[in-house]
Amino acid sequence: ACTPASAFAITNITGTSADATWISNETKFLLEIGPIGFTQGTGAIDTATTTSHAFSNLAGDTYWDVYIKTDCQSSGNGQSVWAGPYTFRTLITPVWEEDFDVDGFPPNARWTQAKGSIGNPTVLTGTYSN
Repeated sequence: ACTPASAFAITNITGTSADATWISNETKFLLEIGPIGFTQGTGAIDTATTTSHAFSNLAGDTYWDVYIKTDCQSSGNGQSVWAGPYTFRTLITPVWEEDFDVDGFPPNARWTQAKGSIGNPTVLTGTYSN
């Protein structure tokens, strides 16, 4: 029989990527990823030949489901059942940036100008409100 991978984990999550790792003695795997709740067979299928895989080009601030299946066909043992879903969320990615060159400073009402001098090292903090 083909044993499913175990200890599946998602790490190094960013706004557009994430790394998957797992434990197995096998060397070929199928991974399927899609938005949370997707129907298996409609997601993106990736293959791996080690016990890790990097997902890229993901949308930010999105919940994702991942399934994994071990492929033991080379040893005549077929494939394992799909394991999962393993769910994670990509980080929020900013949808705007401000270069401060277009309208001067402050560029609009979102910003206020600080008065004084900046020391070394400088730590900038801020708050956000809607």
